[in-house]
Amino acid sequence: MRANLTRRQSDILFAIRAFQVTHGYSPSRRELQHRMGLAYPSSVTCHLNALRKKGVLTWDAGRARTLRVVGVGG
Repeated sequence: MRANLTRRQSDILFAIRAFQVTHGYSPSRRELQHRMGLAYPSSVTCHLNALRKKGVLTWDAGRARTLRVVGVGG
């Protein structure tokens, strides 16, 4: 089942996957901020938290670059 994602959330998941394919690791919040054209790093955090609540994204608290896209067909 696909989570009900907003356009921005889908774009962020795509950006995470694309970065991972290109670099072999997850982007930082700051890199996502710049890639998505968001004004503040906290905007990225809000979107990431919403994606986590929807069950399509996880990460290891306290560790950098551990974003994992889960639960979304590709």
